[in-house]
Parts: sequence; structure tokens; C-alpha cells
Amino acid sequence: DKAVEAAPDRALPYRQRAIERMGDPKTLDDAIVDLEQASGIEPHNEDLTVLLTRAYTRKGDPARAVTTLEKALNNKPDSALLRNEHIQQLMSGQRFKDA
Repeated sequence: DKAVEAAPDRALPYRQRAIERMGDPKTLDDAIVDLEQASGIEPHNEDLTVLLTRAYTRKGDPARAVTTLEKALNNKPDSALLRNEHIQQLMSGQRFKDA
């Protein structure tokens, strides 16, 4: 929390706090808020996008995860990281034909 307060305009403190929060279902919503904030600061950061989609999936919202990845892929269609995560998300949602 102190790191976020010290640098509210930087993505890294939000990312770090989100990672700590993602492991506990009680703080998963807070992790998502942090990752959304970090993604707003660095909208083209692929690592943040992947973390955010995984948080959505853990929350039980795989459709939102896939939509987030599809938007990111529109901006970076050559990203192997985003493409691989997209395929994994589709397959985990039993959307084999789409993968």
C-alpha cells in the first residue's frame, strides 16, 4: 500500500500488490482493481494484460478474460504471449473450435 501511495502514477506498485492479492479469494476483487489501474497506466503492457485475464478467470469470468485478450490482440496482433494466453483461455473454457 505504501508503494502505491508513493507512486500512484506508476503501474509496477499496483502490479506487485495485485500479485499478492490474487492468491486469496477474499482479495481477488482488489487484485482486479489494481490490475485494471495498472493497465490504465500502461495499456500496452502484455504482462499486465495476462495477469488481468488470469484474475478474471479465477473470479469465474472467463468471457471477460477472452474479451480482454482479444482487445489486446487487436493492438498487438504479433504478440506470441497474448496469442498463447488467448488460446489457453479459449481451451480452458472448452471453446476448442475458437482456439
